[in-house]
Amino acid sequence: MDERLGDEQVTAEDVPSPADVAWDELLRSRHGDMPCELSRLACYIMRWHVPWFDDSLRQILTASDLVYFESERPADRSEFENLSRRHMNLPAGKSLTDWVDDSDLQRLRAEADRIGIEWSELEQKKPGFAALLLTDRRLKVDGRVNAPSVERTILETVREAGIDTAGLVSFETNMRNVSELPSDTQIKFLQRTLTHDDVDSFDQLMLAWSTGDLEEVQKLAVNLPREAQPELYQALMVDRSKAWVEQIAELMEGFEGQVFVVAGIGHLVGSDSLQRGLQQRGYTATRLQ
Repeated sequence: MDERLGDEQVTAEDVPSPADVAWDELLRSRHGDMPCELSRLACYIMRWHVPWFDDSLRQILTASDLVYFESERPADRSEFENLSRRHMNLPAGKSLTDWVDDSDLQRLRAEADRIGIEWSELEQKKPGFAALLLTDRRLKVDGRVNAPSVERTILETVREAGIDTAGLVSFETNMRNVSELPSDTQIKFLQRTLTHDDVDSFDQLMLAWSTGDLEEVQKLAVNLPREAQPELYQALMVDRSKAWVEQIAELMEGFEGQVFVVAGIGHLVGSDSLQRGLQQRGYTATRLQ
């Protein structure tokens, strides 16, 4: 992933693809050439030239006293690698070939070859992490994500401003949310990833988000995943949101100052959203535009 920030010289790899141009034309057909007013829903990945980090958001962010992300960051590369081996990888002597049938295995190998993942790397992963790795690589290979992530952009900004950061949960807890899913749930997740068009879904979600169509955002980020695999949605979205609401409520009661919480879009729409959970506790949630 291109980790550059700010306005730097454009290189050949930064030139938008035909898909990017078509997407822009559709966006302009709805909003003209003026950037639309974006809701402050923070996706962790974003199409590389979608305008989201404007001056108003920067002002709100840098006026904060503390910025929370979904999870803490590992202390260093060594900790990341140790936790990854512990939670992402299958036990020694085991392989994805032990978890999937022959037809899925053929599709998995073919897709890994198409998007440039070494089979020796993929076969060590638990099915849930294999699914996440496939989706991440697809979006990069198909030209959807080749800019700094939302999290990195925000982190660099707050660090420059001298603002403290924290995580709603530890990095290890975040990994456990996937690694400790039942095996059949992880296998279903991987099977759906093999047959689902992640790139098309991502394009639709980005368009809905950028045009402020929260009804469509909820359909794509909440309703469809919940219908496709309710047990996965419950574990990765509902249960996590409930836990975060508890921590945010504690911050609201005990922290003197302004706190900025960065969360993925799936946690910010629908009946199980963070806002709904806070409203049930008596707080008022207002969408900024």
